[in-house]
Amino acid sequence: PGPGALGEASMAPRRKKSDAPTVTFDVKARYKYLTGFRKRKKERQRKGHLQVMEKERQDRISVMREHREEVKKRWKELQWAERRADKLFGGNLALEDPDAPGSRRRKRQKAALLASAAAETEGELAAIASSAAGAEGDPVTVAFAAEDGDPFGDCEVTTTVGAVG
Repeated sequence: PGPGALGEASMAPRRKKSDAPTVTFDVKARYKYLTGFRKRKKERQRKGHLQVMEKERQDRISVMREHREEVKKRWKELQWAERRADKLFGGNLALEDPDAPGSRRRKRQKAALLASAAAETEGELAAIASSAAGAEGDPVTVAFAAEDGDPFGDCEVTTTVGAVG
């Protein structure tokens, strides 16, 4: 007879119960893992796109900051050069736009125009006074044409022409 037939111990070792963790099969987790490839891929692409957008934004910010600093630097250099020129040549030689509203050139042009207009008006008044018929002290009406920037243009003025005496 063979081994183990008469109650003899079999030669196969007995398995002992171990304290090792057991593996359980979760059907829902497997299904979620298998069907989630597309979702996870889209999420990675979205995160990458957001990172690229943020990097571009930071690049634009740094370019603007550098430009602003360059403008400030040039402005300071210009101010320094103006002060240096003033020291060397004396007086106020500040760089200015000759056609700007407050520039010296513009002020001189305006003063010359006003002076010529005043001379023309005096000449016109003298001509009107000499051509006015009547006795000295008679009222004379003078008409003025409308001009740009003249609040009193396009009006008539009645006056007496003559020496005040």
